[in-house]
Amino acid sequence: MFDIRKYLKNPLVLILLFNIILLYFSFFRLSTVGGQGMEPAMKNKSKFVYRKFLTDTPALNRSELIVYTDSSGFTHIGRIIALPREAVRIENDSIYIDTRDTTKYKLSEEYLYPSIKTTSSTSGWVDVQSGSYFVLKDNNRQNVSIPSNIVKRGNIKGTIVKVL
Repeated sequence: MFDIRKYLKNPLVLILLFNIILLYFSFFRLSTVGGQGMEPAMKNKSKFVYRKFLTDTPALNRSELIVYTDSSGFTHIGRIIALPREAVRIENDSIYIDTRDTTKYKLSEEYLYPSIKTTSSTSGWVDVQSGSYFVLKDNNRQNVSIPSNIVKRGNIKGTIVKVL
């Protein structure tokens, strides 16, 4: 029969176990969803694990779920909609992306509830500057101000790797 207590008495095993736990908590964090803004992808009070960015933020992809802080220091969860050096426009309940390489298209968002409509208080195309991302919640799309939903790369704390 396997007896873990026998192994835990060995100082080398304890040091190794401590280092593994320390590394895990250095790179990952367990957190809880506070609100319904990311439904249906993430339910209120569900747990999730995100990978923390310790130094520089890596390149991120469209539709990736992120944890970020706003200008007031509050932490939020959101989905990347537009990437750096792109332009975004919201019109007729839809989001349009201009990738700046002659491609303009309507964004397909299968992850949303069918009843969700995206409306905006901003008209025309808005540029997403280098080093920034346009981020939205999945379940809060009424009267979106595009400029106030642009998040600087340095304010992104990590990417969500698992919803529990």
